[in-house]
Amino acid sequence: MSKPGSYKIFFTTDSQYCTPEQIKDFYNSVDIIFQDCELMGIDVPKKNMMFNSGVHANYAQLAGWESANNHKLPKSIKNKMWLTHYDDFKELDKDFFGNSCNWDKQAREDGFLGFLKPGQKFDIPSSVVV
Repeated sequence: MSKPGSYKIFFTTDSQYCTPEQIKDFYNSVDIIFQDCELMGIDVPKKNMMFNSGVHANYAQLAGWESANNHKLPKSIKNKMWLTHYDDFKELDKDFFGNSCNWDKQAREDGFLGFLKPGQKFDIPSSVVV
């Protein structure tokens, strides 16, 4: 239950990728999603996921790349999703294999709100009950 004017937030941490069917009720019931996301093992120019850690949801899985899975997140979910807990090489504008990659642009092209940045702040209505 929520108060009028408040936001519902879903924050995943150290979570593996779950198919939309397994987690869609959580995704659909919230206004903002902060999604755990690793960038490991993917070749961005080829849109190819070669491996992942098995600990975190992988960007290629969340984006719905063919090499990662056949479960696609709908646009209605991706466009309320901020990605977090990503690998350090993101800040170097590189993928895991050293290819140049503008991750922020890539995230927007794949339908996400983007990657959270250190120190980024959000205005949440004061009516939110914690």
